[in-house]
Amino acid sequence: MYASYVNEAYLKALEPHADQIVFQFSLAAEPLPFETGSRLSQRTLGQLAEMISRYPKIRFQCHLASRHANQSMCTMCRELPNLSLCGCWWHNFFPSVMRQVMEERLDMVPVNKQVGFFSDAYCLEWTYAKAKMILNQLSVVLAAKVEYGQYTRNDAPAVARACARRRLTSQ
Repeated sequence: MYASYVNEAYLKALEPHADQIVFQFSLAAEPLPFETGSRLSQRTLGQLAEMISRYPKIRFQCHLASRHANQSMCTMCRELPNLSLCGCWWHNFFPSVMRQVMEERLDMVPVNKQVGFFSDAYCLEWTYAKAKMILNQLSVVLAAKVEYGQYTRNDAPAVARACARRRLTSQ
C-alpha cells in the first residue's frame, strides 16, 4: 500500500514535465536467493496497465525480462498510447527468445512503439556484442516474414531501420 502511494506521488510530480521525459522501467526480473528470476503475475500486469492509464501524458517505456509476459505487454501497448517496449533484456537475451519476442512485437505493436535495442551492458565490448546479436536475430525474423509474404523485400530493411532509429524521446 505504501509503495503504491509513493509510486503515485512520484508519477503525479512527473506529470508537469511529461513532454520532456520518458519514464523507463524494467519489469519481471525478480530477486531470488542467488540471482534473479523471470517471473511476473497477471495481477501485476493489470495493476501496471491501470497505473499507466491514469497518467496519459507521461510516456512509459518498458524493458521486459519475461518471455511469457511479452504478449500481454504487446496488448497493453496497443491499448495504451503512452506505453512502448524496448529491446530484449536480461532473461530474454537468448537467440530463440529474442526471435519470439521480436516476432510477436512486429505482429502486434506498431514499429513506432518499439525500440529495437537496449543494453544494460557494463562495458563497450559487451554492448557491441549485444547489438550484433540483436541485429542477427532481427535479420532472421525479417527474412522469415518476407518468406511468409508478411513483408516485401523493401519493407524489411525499412522496418529494421525504423526500430534502430527510434529515439527514446519520441512516441
